[in-house]
Amino acid sequence: MSESVPDPKSGRAAPEGVSASPFPRVVVDKQSVDFDHLATFSFSFDTPTRKGVHCVVQFATHCFSDKHDPARHPENVVIVDERGVHRCFDQDRYDLSKGLAALIRALPGNRVYQTPESNFAIVTTASGREYRVYFNVRRLEKRKLRLYVESAYAPDAEQFKVLPVTAYQRVRFVILVDRLLANQPLAFHGR
Repeated sequence: MSESVPDPKSGRAAPEGVSASPFPRVVVDKQSVDFDHLATFSFSFDTPTRKGVHCVVQFATHCFSDKHDPARHPENVVIVDERGVHRCFDQDRYDLSKGLAALIRALPGNRVYQTPESNFAIVTTASGREYRVYFNVRRLEKRKLRLYVESAYAPDAEQFKVLPVTAYQRVRFVILVDRLLANQPLAFHGR
């Protein structure tokens, strides 16, 4: 586990295994909004062939931002993403993002979907709505990986054109991790 690191903005120490929030606070409707729940964290789990796999989890700004749409974002609070692209704070994505850490920690007992873009997705429901979480994984060491959450949103708005879940290939997360850590291809076939 990583050390407790003080948050430079608040001065508070982050819990054990969690770093300070990587995203600066923003002001939305005259209220300060923080992203402490999206701080980098790590956890450990076992796979069928490995004990004590260590997973470092990081999040992208796409978990709480979207392209600016005046109908959905009356107050354009600019968020600059990891590539320098200007996006807009999205209250719906932000609210849904508060459950992301719990979804990620539950992955070792669940299946994920491999997308045609060669990343992976968690498709679940939150408050009765579909919620899609897209992520990639990378081997760091023999028993260590990085899971990077690229985007997360509820695709129930008109602007989201998503493939049906049946177009994705399901795989147990621990099998995905075993293949990754063994340097095997991450292409899964069959249904």
